[in-house]
Amino acid sequence: MQKNIIRPVPFLLDRLKWAGMFLTVIALPFSETGKEIGIFFGLLIFLIQIFRHEVEVRLSMVHYGLLLLLSSAMVSSWFAADTLKSMDGFNNILFYAIPFWVACSFNQEKQIRFLLWGFYLSAALASVGGIYHSIQIQKPLEISALGNQNYTAMYLIIAFTSMISTLLFSSQEKRLWRFLLSLCSLITLTAAVMTVMRASFLGVVFFFLILILSSRQSLKMIIFFLLLLGIVFIISTFYEPMRTKIFITTSLVSRLYLWEYAFKLLQENYFLGIGLNHFQYTFPPDIIHEAGRTYFDAHNLYWQTASQQGLWGLLSVLVILLGYLFIWWRIQGKTPLEKALKYGSFGGFAVVFIGGVFDTTLHHEHAIAFMILTGLLWGYSAKWRTKE
Repeated sequence: MQKNIIRPVPFLLDRLKWAGMFLTVIALPFSETGKEIGIFFGLLIFLIQIFRHEVEVRLSMVHYGLLLLLSSAMVSSWFAADTLKSMDGFNNILFYAIPFWVACSFNQEKQIRFLLWGFYLSAALASVGGIYHSIQIQKPLEISALGNQNYTAMYLIIAFTSMISTLLFSSQEKRLWRFLLSLCSLITLTAAVMTVMRASFLGVVFFFLILILSSRQSLKMIIFFLLLLGIVFIISTFYEPMRTKIFITTSLVSRLYLWEYAFKLLQENYFLGIGLNHFQYTFPPDIIHEAGRTYFDAHNLYWQTASQQGLWGLLSVLVILLGYLFIWWRIQGKTPLEKALKYGSFGGFAVVFIGGVFDTTLHHEHAIAFMILTGLLWGYSAKWRTKE
């Protein structure tokens, strides 16, 4: 019987694909153009490698869920009131689906670690700029390349939980690099608090809950989590906008109106929805704290998807969610890097799918960050590795 011959990935193509991914991760909080160039350049090299049979794509439930979501977006856009406007939403899904597919083809430890550090340093540098600007204008922090305060908070929390995972589990970093990573995580956490967005921190709580339940050193994780809560409390105490907002519940009342409207839209368009970028709700005059204010999303991932893409779109999101959990559970984290990737990716999952109960999460730069971390985990894991 003839043995299977594993062909080595050509050095140049592999380096070029890595360069495209590296440009993507460092450009996310800084440049829309750089992000797009990195994504599509990496895709081009990836497709060339597939054509030359130099990489093999193993499809998981997450892959299938993304394909379902793309097909749902395409069909719902076709029947939407404004097709071009809805197709912009389709493009948004492409922007996080492509990096996931490309990231799944990386399995070299050195390449992955450099990508992670590029992600961490760019997030920390963007946070420094955001903190300075926020103090200057005396307003809650917002990084323009990441979008509004909600989106900025989601991205920074995903970066923060991934940094913490590397600090806790990766043994390759020397003392100086661990100090630098600790500093980056503190800066990023500070910036996240200064966005004054609370929903994303639900993801942090869930992230640490899973760490505590799954760790053999539960007491150490509890102490670490309490220390983190103390840091957040101190920052919130000295930062007046967060201190005044933290216990206000009017936003939950507003969300109930948005969810009710989204349900109404789903009832009227139960299969295909109204089309992406078509959600729009203006509060009536009798809602004093929101009178006349217009919202363009349901502040809930599941209701937003259901109202705009119907049950087809909602099913797609659930396939991604369940597919992620199914594979994540089976990845054992046998190496320090695999374990760091496993929990770093889960931090992104918690922000997107747990925080998604109170925010529309699966889009923009934070979705790209989550999908890249997940793709790197899928690629590096021995169970789901893309063969060279």
